Amino acid sequence: MKMVDKKGATRQELMKIAKAKRIANFGVLNKAELIEVVNTRTTAKRIKEIQETAIKRWKSGWKSRDKKRSAKK
Repeated sequence: MKMVDKKGATRQELMKIAKAKRIANFGVLNKAELIEVVNTRTTAKRIKEIQETAIKRWKSGWKSRDKKRSAKK
């Protein structure tokens, strides 16, 4: 895998790195979170914390989206 400047990388490039490192749920992470999880100094515990926070944020967005859809009907 070619080296990528993580701060200058696109979200897509960071997602490819996360996928190659077998980091779960990388699709729900924002760019700042991706930069942190692909950093070699980030601990497994910290990666898990980031993932849990991102998943909660993602799920809460779907709940509000569902409410908007049901209100339109």
